[in-house]
Amino acid sequence: MLSRFVMEQSGQVSQLAWLDGVGDWQILLTQPSKLSEVYAYCGAFSIFNENSSTHCTCLQGFKPLSTEATLLDDWSGGCERKIPLQLESNVASRIVLAQLMRIMPAGGNTTNQGFHLKLATSELSSAGGYDVEEE
Repeated sequence: MLSRFVMEQSGQVSQLAWLDGVGDWQILLTQPSKLSEVYAYCGAFSIFNENSSTHCTCLQGFKPLSTEATLLDDWSGGCERKIPLQLESNVASRIVLAQLMRIMPAGGNTTNQGFHLKLATSELSSAGGYDVEEE
């Protein structure tokens, strides 16, 4: 008996065997056996629905990241927000976050680092104001 393994676009792996009497490859085993068990088949912010023809749909308030890919039934890219979060569109907030990332040590542990970071909530919504105080 001749057999082969095939990995599908979905992430499933199938073992096929050549049957001389039939003259064709027959599937012996597929893992994971269900599409719902394939890791990240639908991607971020989406839901798998076994009863739907497309199998994946975006959560409420989200849209497919790639319309072209979803037309080909490839939902691995997932979904994105229809309306960006306020933080995503607020330039001042992005500047503050960039400064935080620059000064925070790896792992985010600030114990014994010798500085305190002061961020008032009003500064996040102002025109890019932030305050870093070193001791």
